[in-house]
Amino acid sequence: MERYPVVSAKIAVPQKHVHYLTRPRLQKKLERYAEYKLTVVSAPAGFGKTTVVSDWIEKNAVPAIWISLEPGDNAFARFWSYLAAAVDQLEPGIADRLKPVLHSFTQDSAEAMLSLFVNELARIERDLVLVLDDYHVIENHAIHESLSFLIDHLPSSFHLLIISRSMPPIPHSRLRAYQELLELDSNDLRFTFEEIRDLQAKVMDTPLSSEELNVLEKKTEGWVAGLHLAFLSLAGRKDTASFLQAFSGNQRHVVDYLVDEVLHCQTKPLQAFLLQTSILSRMNVSLAQAVTGEASAAVLLSQIEQDNLFLIPLDDIRKWYRYHHLFGQMLRNRLEKEYSDDHIGSLHRRAHRWYQETGDYGEAILHALAAKDFEVAASYMEKSFPLIIQSGEEALLQRWLEQLPLQSILDVPNLFYFEVTRLAFQGRIGEAMLYLERAESLLREGIGQISPEKAEELETKITLYRASIAYYQHDIDSFLALVGANKEGVQQFGQIVHVMNLGEAMLYRGPIGFGGRLSKMAYLTSILSGSEQTRALLHGALGGYALIFLADLHYERNLLSDANNYADQAVRYARVTKQAGVLATGSILHAKGKQAVGQNQDALFLLRRAREDLQQMQAPRWQQLVEACLVRMQLAAGHTGEGERWIAQRHMQVTQLPRVSQEYENLTLARVLMAQKKTAEAKSWLHLLLLVAEQANRVGSQIEILLLQALCFHGEGQREEAFKTLWNALDLARTEGYIRIFLDEGMPMEELLENATQADGLQDEETLAYAKKLQLLFNPREGAAASLVSFTNREKDVLKYISEGLSNQEIADRLFLTLGTTKKYVHTIFQKLEVKNRVQAAKKARQMEL
Repeated sequence: MERYPVVSAKIAVPQKHVHYLTRPRLQKKLERYAEYKLTVVSAPAGFGKTTVVSDWIEKNAVPAIWISLEPGDNAFARFWSYLAAAVDQLEPGIADRLKPVLHSFTQDSAEAMLSLFVNELARIERDLVLVLDDYHVIENHAIHESLSFLIDHLPSSFHLLIISRSMPPIPHSRLRAYQELLELDSNDLRFTFEEIRDLQAKVMDTPLSSEELNVLEKKTEGWVAGLHLAFLSLAGRKDTASFLQAFSGNQRHVVDYLVDEVLHCQTKPLQAFLLQTSILSRMNVSLAQAVTGEASAAVLLSQIEQDNLFLIPLDDIRKWYRYHHLFGQMLRNRLEKEYSDDHIGSLHRRAHRWYQETGDYGEAILHALAAKDFEVAASYMEKSFPLIIQSGEEALLQRWLEQLPLQSILDVPNLFYFEVTRLAFQGRIGEAMLYLERAESLLREGIGQISPEKAEELETKITLYRASIAYYQHDIDSFLALVGANKEGVQQFGQIVHVMNLGEAMLYRGPIGFGGRLSKMAYLTSILSGSEQTRALLHGALGGYALIFLADLHYERNLLSDANNYADQAVRYARVTKQAGVLATGSILHAKGKQAVGQNQDALFLLRRAREDLQQMQAPRWQQLVEACLVRMQLAAGHTGEGERWIAQRHMQVTQLPRVSQEYENLTLARVLMAQKKTAEAKSWLHLLLLVAEQANRVGSQIEILLLQALCFHGEGQREEAFKTLWNALDLARTEGYIRIFLDEGMPMEELLENATQADGLQDEETLAYAKKLQLLFNPREGAAASLVSFTNREKDVLKYISEGLSNQEIADRLFLTLGTTKKYVHTIFQKLEVKNRVQAAKKARQMEL
């Protein structure tokens, strides 16, 4: 897959040692793999796990997909891309079909991606075994979750085999209970006396006596790495008894002792070669020669393999090799003792230069960091930056950046912007601001190789980042002030002002960037409407999302004509600019607007066309959002079949850890469960979703979830719980002016509101009045929508003086406000009342008895 420099040796079944001993008892146990979903071979280092499995595959011609994992594979998209590339070895074409999926999804949308992945696997007609070797290096929780999902939905012809030093964090207890897990552990893998005898017969010219073998069995406890090292150390020795007597202690001490013995038996050139190449996770002749400067690298590698010095071939043609993990670690420990830091740094420097020349920037970056060549590492990151972002390997880039000093990052603007955006996105605003301040300090001090022109540009961009963070914090005034003071910067670098989560408009319920706070968005809209220049700046910075922003506000305020107009503009803009996120969200809002006025067929047509367009644009993430909206439309029409098919096709299910990024689909799943009368399951799921929404302080999300919970309670006859939950939703909605979120629930919500408003014990009169006004909108009459608008105390004061005929300046003087602030209040009032002048505002206020 061209976005990933796939190393073929990582997806090839490793070759066996020259002196490998076939173990029939383990072969027989592995032959039962087809009876289980999952096979786990787990034991500490040096128990021969990989060799046992690879020998079983070769002996039985098992159709296997093999991936040798490394720490760098903790990047979610990289992990699954290697899996796709490995499957493609046996089923050509599958990688091409999965390519757009893997390049569009991130770890936050794992289940959606895996649904498509499982569907592709189900097309494979023959039995296949996927082997994940060295799975213990995987620490990414999202990968563990995605693998658990895969296990739950594996096609019957597909089997998973995991090789690890420890039991992987997947639901193995449940798999055991259902007899879906086959396990081989260290007790299985320990060599028996008979196997030790057969192994030494293959390895040693002079056999040991039964008594000596018994001593060795007790000393090693059947640990194969210790046995191999012992046999190597015993080769040619005459003092066998004294050696066995000294050979004692735990595994770590045994290895230390034996590695010393093995190394001391080698020539000085070979010892140096072993130590210096131990810095490499894998090697070929060219790389080994570049690092060591040894012209006879090919001869030495061949000698190491023939002498069985724990060198493992990684492919059939014996081009790539690696040391046994345990042996390699011991070599690196010895390297640090015998060589200076400068010398070890020079080895890493040669390695990163070799990898850079071959285009493998991932390995080049690792060795540059190890050599402390930070500027070089940063330049490698810059060159591979587009690939990293497109491949979803942000987590990997983050780990690299944590090892770089800020001075090195400043020299590479893309890395600097990535880091500050990451901090802000994670809600670590204080850290993001401190990061910007440190950067400005370094620029003032003139540290680094940045030219004056570049420094000036960077300072402008830092200011724009401050604007973006202000927006993220809902500080609209600061946002507009910073944008207004840097108009040229916005025009030149407008993408920097993009609000965090800009592409997630429909994943988070409510308006972009405000977590469902309509009042904030209305305030910004009122300011923008009074300034054509500021409005142009904002639209230039946000692109099509500014239209989504407006469509969302007007739709929720039940101003459907304006909402449909903005949504239609957004969709047209997206088709021209090929913005999948704008196309998906705009189509969803436009369809909802059509449905709200009874044009259901038009709504379905808009969504189906968007789904086709997104499929052509290879944007499955956004395509799935549109499909979820289609399911909601069908449920509203009383058709549950579409929801059931969607759940089956997308493998949607209730989990213990719902993801924020899949909130829209998760709430759609809850609606399907409710339609299927699975109320208990729906309530449990909604409870989890509410906890996540409350933690993130997303108001709009909380309102929708509370409404669904209230409908569940009401459907079960739990009136008191239903009314209490509804009242919590109304209390949140009243202050923000939500309307459509209630109306979209249809007759069940109308009935619930009617029952709730007639119940005794409702304490909040304002919320009760809001509920009654909402009731009117289910049977709309002229002016009903406007009557639902709430005003702050200051807005009421301004409206009172407007009705008395006072000018803006007179109102400002009475209320001790600036003239500009007063004008903003007046504009906001006009917008809420849907009027154009002061006379109309005064008349509307009297009609509403304000």
